[in-house]
Amino acid sequence: MTIKYSKSRTIVLPIASGIYGRFMLESKFAYETIKELYESHVYLFPAQMLSGYKLNGRMRLSKKIEGFQMRKIMVAGTNYQIRPSYILPYCREQVDLVSRGLFY
Repeated sequence: MTIKYSKSRTIVLPIASGIYGRFMLESKFAYETIKELYESHVYLFPAQMLSGYKLNGRMRLSKKIEGFQMRKIMVAGTNYQIRPSYILPYCREQVDLVSRGLFY
């Protein structure tokens, strides 16, 4: 029997909700955004990022947050999800709505 070990491979980036739609639609803009964030926040990314990465598609649409989707990147043969910091883990809800007590 083979045991598959899975780690959380999610990179949480400080991407504003106002530009996240463009980040998802435009690959060139996504590359530029990731490059800028990598230069200013190296510690958020895996160490292998130095050798490069490529955009590797998108996750399925979230059932919990209507219309929300995450990008994927591949770094050294490993897929990572890119989650903006305004979304809670496991795509439970948006941080600002929960902090105001509108959702639990």
